[in-house]
Amino acid sequence: MKGSKLTVGLFGLVLLAVLIAAQVPRWARGASAPETAEGGDPWVPLVYRLSPPGVAVGTNMYSDGTNVGIATTAPAARLDVNGTARIGGPLNMSGQQVNDVAAPAAPGDASNQAYVANRVAETTGILIPMYVYPANIFTNPVYNQLIALKKTYHDVPVYAILNPANGPGAVADGNYTAAIERLHGAGIFILGYVSTAYTARPYATVTADVDAWQTLYPDVDGIFFDEMTNDNNQGHVNYYQGLNNYAHAAGLYPTVGNPGAGTLEIYFSSNTADVIVIHENSSWPTEADLKGDYDGGYADYHYRQRAGLVYAQGMDTAQFQVLRHYLGLVYVTDDTLPNPWDTLSPHLETTLRLLSVSDSAEFAQDVVVHGDLSAAGGIILQAADGPNCFRLVVDNAGTLNTTPVSCP
Repeated sequence: MKGSKLTVGLFGLVLLAVLIAAQVPRWARGASAPETAEGGDPWVPLVYRLSPPGVAVGTNMYSDGTNVGIATTAPAARLDVNGTARIGGPLNMSGQQVNDVAAPAAPGDASNQAYVANRVAETTGILIPMYVYPANIFTNPVYNQLIALKKTYHDVPVYAILNPANGPGAVADGNYTAAIERLHGAGIFILGYVSTAYTARPYATVTADVDAWQTLYPDVDGIFFDEMTNDNNQGHVNYYQGLNNYAHAAGLYPTVGNPGAGTLEIYFSSNTADVIVIHENSSWPTEADLKGDYDGGYADYHYRQRAGLVYAQGMDTAQFQVLRHYLGLVYVTDDTLPNPWDTLSPHLETTLRLLSVSDSAEFAQDVVVHGDLSAAGGIILQAADGPNCFRLVVDNAGTLNTTPVSCP
């Protein structure tokens, strides 16, 4: 766990890596980048931030005079004892290249140590009610647009809720099977829709739907529990807590519960879902509603445990920035009732760009360089408000020079 210090041999390290990979749910794999480093400490922390909701899983490795492989033993990708990240090419950090990072002279010597705290995995993601039938999936313009956008803004987590028949249905639909495969190929996580009818559906009926999702569509990642209560009825809380535990026991992550309105703290503290939708409406939520800072509210819980869905609205960048500040998953569309989720939002590319670390104006807050950074060739950054890239070089007089370059 984070902060523990273990001395392991190479065999033990490989075994540990295998065990960790086996225990981490599918939706959480793939977030990389070390979050921190301990100056003056020979222990090199390998802490990985998992994609929403965030939990830290990792171990510490001791530099004992040998090269230690990370996911490979190939010399082109290894961790040197002196802390230098040796990669077969420049280190690419969401499009930002660091060509050379000075390393301490020996383990524990932090006099010339540099490291990067990369919080890419903590960016707010997109939650799409994808209630569009995937006919002709390889030429379907709606699905192809979503796939193309995800590949362009690959650092933004995207979760697509699929709903074949107000749930999984009775038989597998080959079009949905193919859609799941294609969406997964683009890095999109799949949530299976399950109605709870505000606890009116018997618990056993709901769990049968969860089972059906796994039977009919075994590659589904998590479950979207719709029509969730948000009152202080302990029986209701227990109902959703049980469903959450049931889904997790089946290996389904994350679970998303949808009351669609402000939810009492007890639903968060009782772990009724990994993420709770606190707003589903045709209006933008107020900042006070997003904060949830009231008696019995949710202000004390991580923003990545909350989501919001806005429909019948044009794109409002200022409102969206407030939304993403308080929520871990968001979606905004101009589509309207009776079904605002039967098209793909025309705002999707704009919202992905605003959330993307490489394009975001908040990039400097998300990626922080500590210590001495040596990059003789300069650092390439992409503009926050467009596709252009520039090389930044500081000369001996301290003057910062920028030159337009091709983006990495």
